[in-house]
Amino acid sequence: SADLAGTRGIADEDGHGTAVSDVLLGAKNDSGIHGVAFGATLLVARTDTPGSCTNPDPAKDCSHDDNAIARGVDLAVANNARVINISLGGSPPNATLRAALDRATAAGIVIVFSAGNDSGANPDPFAQIANDPLARNLIIIAGALDASNAALAGFSNQAGNGAAHYLGALGEGVRAIDHTGASFLWSGTSFSAPIVSGAVAL
Repeated sequence: SADLAGTRGIADEDGHGTAVSDVLLGAKNDSGIHGVAFGATLLVARTDTPGSCTNPDPAKDCSHDDNAIARGVDLAVANNARVINISLGGSPPNATLRAALDRATAAGIVIVFSAGNDSGANPDPFAQIANDPLARNLIIIAGALDASNAALAGFSNQAGNGAAHYLGALGEGVRAIDHTGASFLWSGTSFSAPIVSGAVAL
């Protein structure tokens, strides 16, 4: 594991990464919650821009540079990962990240992107890389199902032009711990993605 955007180490600052990891592979001890693939091994590739996750303005989210994400993808490839979870959104990947994703799918790695939380008719532009030939049908877009686990949550971006690569998983009221160990109910396609990634890992 490594901090690929700075020299801070891999400690979480806002709880999002910890919660996503908990949903994916939180340990099973027969008490409380555990992850989908609780026997899997986690490789952390920290890509948040230094200082962006501690911004006191609630309207500002963490930012992640495509080049740092690309380094994370390459780190996963170098360590023989079988699945990469990317619970992020944004503009379409730049050339550097596209090349890293190409290397990952060429290595047979399955990559899961979150669909986005904008109630859009199509997945987030970042996730639409699943439609590109470089995806080799190994990139999955994860949409969020509501508490009924039978319909898309109102906030979730729909399958739209990514329907051939889209799966739904619970994304509303998903219980997971944050970086302090406190348990919360989280909502967002960020939490659907690790459920799908966990299924891939299994």
